[in-house]
Amino acid sequence: MRLNSVFFLTCFLILSCSVENHNNGIPEKCFDFSNEKDRTYIGDEGNFCELYKIENLKQHSVYVFGNIVNFNFYFSKDVSVSSIKNTQTYFSHVITKTSKKYPSAYEDIDKFIKNDTIVKLRIFINDKLLLYTSFDFKINEFDYYENIDIDIDRTIGNVDVENFVKDLKFLNKNIENVKIFRALKGVVVCIVIDTKSKIDKIQEAEICKYVESKIASELEKISKDLYGMNMDALGLYLEIKFGNMKTFKGTYLNGDKKRWTDIDWNNFDFFNLEGEI
Repeated sequence: MRLNSVFFLTCFLILSCSVENHNNGIPEKCFDFSNEKDRTYIGDEGNFCELYKIENLKQHSVYVFGNIVNFNFYFSKDVSVSSIKNTQTYFSHVITKTSKKYPSAYEDIDKFIKNDTIVKLRIFINDKLLLYTSFDFKINEFDYYENIDIDIDRTIGNVDVENFVKDLKFLNKNIENVKIFRALKGVVVCIVIDTKSKIDKIQEAEICKYVESKIASELEKISKDLYGMNMDALGLYLEIKFGNMKTFKGTYLNGDKKRWTDIDWNNFDFFNLEGEI
């Protein structure tokens, strides 16, 4: 490893990544604190699960509070990624107002969608929030949060990640466990590393270097072979933990301008880097 590369990464680690408690904290914006009596519930007359091929759904509700339309879906732990994505597909139909083009669920929802409406989707697994998405019609803006601490099958297709796991453990004997998986956002790959004890900044820099030179480059090559361009590995989110403490978190931008940054990958547009950062 070149000295200047280690120096740059070390500076990045010191300047942008402070130690924080890993308490599974979810942003307050993801929850609804409205009173039950102030909500207007909308019934499902369209066989939601059958229409969108959704399985393992325990409960679902849609209600309006003020100018906010809330969609809450509660799945069991056996839910598949395809069922989650099908739920997101329905939500996209609500936003694009295309659900009327074919039989749909919650068909009365359209009359509540106004120019200043905010629609919010929450997906839970065993009552724990997995995913939150909102869309504000007034400002034409999305907000997104994904809880990567919940274990579901987010396997990366066409990739044997075990070689990466072995390499990382060989690189640093202090690494106890490595998880590499694709975020539900699609264009982001998450790498979560648990260590046996707290590692120093030089060791963190070595891990970052491996992520960018080996994992990022390999995933980019696979994506280009499949699609002719990098479509599904534009960001690599790296998180290093010791016990309940996050000791490092950073995102590697794997597009044309490759670099480490401390951006929030949940709400970053990886397809439009002009003027970003």
